[in-house]
Amino acid sequence: MGYALPAGIGAKVAAPERQNIVICGDGSFQMSMNELAAIKAADLDVKIVLFQNNTLGLVHQIQKSAPYHGPFGVALDGSPDFASIAGAYGIPSLTVDDEDRLDETLDQFLGTRGCCLLIAKVHPDVGTND
Repeated sequence: MGYALPAGIGAKVAAPERQNIVICGDGSFQMSMNELAAIKAADLDVKIVLFQNNTLGLVHQIQKSAPYHGPFGVALDGSPDFASIAGAYGIPSLTVDDEDRLDETLDQFLGTRGCCLLIAKVHPDVGTND
């Protein structure tokens, strides 16, 4: 956790001509969101898809199966306003929470010049295999 954003920055620096999309959960993003400063300082065109489910998703998913008795210690209550944090760095953001608007929002996201944050709100029980 926390690796996607720094790795995405490294990939963009290594191959600046290539489209770069970072995909991470809200827990992972919070572990490295300070890297938005590096993106801004280097004016990197990095697109970030953030799945906001207000939990440490993979751990939550694992704890729902035996031998665990349900998720514990994975809630991300008190998470910050990610759009405001991106905005503080001058990075635009979009939010989608309606599957019917997904295509339109993705087109806008990918068409944004420079870095952009897409916040995709998902239910915490949606797992990585869904």
